[in-house]
Amino acid sequence: MRTIQERTGIARILNLSPQILAFACWLIFTLVYMVPMSVAAADNPSGATAKKNGQTLEMLIETALVNRGFKPVQYSIWSQKPQTYPARVVLKNVPYKTIYEKKGRTEFVLKGPNLGGDIRIEAKWQQASGSLDERLPYLYLNASRFDTMPEAHVVIVIDGSGWRDGAIKWLRNAAQNAPQGKHIEVMDLGQFLAWTNRL
Repeated sequence: MRTIQERTGIARILNLSPQILAFACWLIFTLVYMVPMSVAAADNPSGATAKKNGQTLEMLIETALVNRGFKPVQYSIWSQKPQTYPARVVLKNVPYKTIYEKKGRTEFVLKGPNLGGDIRIEAKWQQASGSLDERLPYLYLNASRFDTMPEAHVVIVIDGSGWRDGAIKWLRNAAQNAPQGKHIEVMDLGQFLAWTNRL
């Protein structure tokens, strides 16, 4: 895996901005990984394919954060001895209490200095049409309340071509009108990769 300096050098040699380089990585990922998965999904529309696509998105998010110096660790392990880990960590499978007062899990929470507080990251992928977009209001309600997701800053990475018309637009509009003290950002994968460059 290339170092940050090497990747920056590539961007300079190719005369590309970090944002263009991030978009190029997203495009390559889409063509190499997601198009074949889309074909497979047509032959096998089961939940197993959807789960695999979601795990691929989570892997890319984690890789981008590791490249920015965050150490990945399961929350259940970190919570036992947090003082033994570096300041910059990305916690995985982090629990929270849902609006129904049930146990929920978030893919990632970022912790570290100069972040302005912890950042919770939710990852949602929908390759083929399905019911996941009907859960976006539920996701937003959990993200917008401090008694469910206590972090002031929540990032929702949402991608894939299977979302219904208007679903992502609704989520973006809702995020822009989040309650006072809550900062909710909705990004696709390319936007998230560019966002990580500022961490």
